[in-house]
Amino acid sequence: MFAWCESDSNAAQVVWWGVFSKRYEDEVAAQAEVFGGDAGAARFKALRLRVTEHNVLVVAKYYSRLTLARLAELLDLPVEEARPIHARAGHCVSCLVPTC
Repeated sequence: MFAWCESDSNAAQVVWWGVFSKRYEDEVAAQAEVFGGDAGAARFKALRLRVTEHNVLVVAKYYSRLTLARLAELLDLPVEEARPIHARAGHCVSCLVPTC
């Protein structure tokens, strides 16, 4: 998992969380000392947040204007979860356009 994350070829690609989590499900499960227990659940949540933050940076490279619905789609999140992500990273994806 870490080798894939560090690869330069993946730096400009959106990482679909569903695909990522399925691909590395066994590896995460094998890391019980890292992802087990309450602290592990927090680390897993942090991993998902880091993947989402990576995706915001990738999206910002390709878009200067997009709707919140499209941002949510690109981040592989429901709109309700994408709204606070945009609020925290608004400087990256600077201009949301209203939906029609």
